[in-house]
Amino acid sequence: MRKIFTFLVVISLLQASYRVAASIRPLSLIVEELMGEKVLTMLPPNRSPHFFSPEPARMMEVARVKVMFKIGAGLEFWNIEGTRVVDLSRYAELIKEDGKPNPHYWLSPIRMEPVIEKIGEILERTFPSERHSIESRTRKLLKRIQKLDKNIRSDVKEIKKRRILLYHPAWEYFFRDYGFNIVGVITKNPGEPPRPRNLQVAEADLLVLEPSVPRRFAEIMCSGRKMKYVYLDPLAARDFKTYDEFIRWNFHLVKEALK
Repeated sequence: MRKIFTFLVVISLLQASYRVAASIRPLSLIVEELMGEKVLTMLPPNRSPHFFSPEPARMMEVARVKVMFKIGAGLEFWNIEGTRVVDLSRYAELIKEDGKPNPHYWLSPIRMEPVIEKIGEILERTFPSERHSIESRTRKLLKRIQKLDKNIRSDVKEIKKRRILLYHPAWEYFFRDYGFNIVGVITKNPGEPPRPRNLQVAEADLLVLEPSVPRRFAEIMCSGRKMKYVYLDPLAARDFKTYDEFIRWNFHLVKEALK
């Protein structure tokens, strides 16, 4: 019975019509809009890219696409044989510490502008018969990103409390680029518990957490302080339709927490 099930799974994968793949969902949101169709997302929901290794069936599926886009800068550590893989970190301005890049640049829309342009160019070359439609969709998305950036900057001016404590440096790009003051980072490795000395942090207005962090930890950290906490979604786990909707939703949570 198990062999029959495995066979059916493999057949269904081979029949998949994906032409393009992306490593994480936020990137897929961009590529899907530029392509005008669904793309294969390598990272399953509720999984961390820092520890994920694709199953053989997923590797078979991605081997059939024309091109795959990845964040790069050390985020993904798996290899895809026989598939054209584009490392987009080459087109982003990266934050580095001790010579190591922070790979979470996709969380800052302003840093994604040149990346989106490059994705559009690569898709146009890969699918020349669709060049005009891809180019048009790329222009429209870039205009929305520029408008989003302008709106965020305007809204941030109204926020008086801007001291941010990050559990993990995923949101460093966003808060740095929009004028917040990052007072500290609790842990740089999401797979390890925070060191006790890292918990002796400076006073902050907001503690930024990710979904995997227990709520009890947030309550303990904020106990006896005026610091609030918020859980953000760096991997677009919710049912977002577009990249800018994804960024806007997270920023809304920050604004509400800092009221």
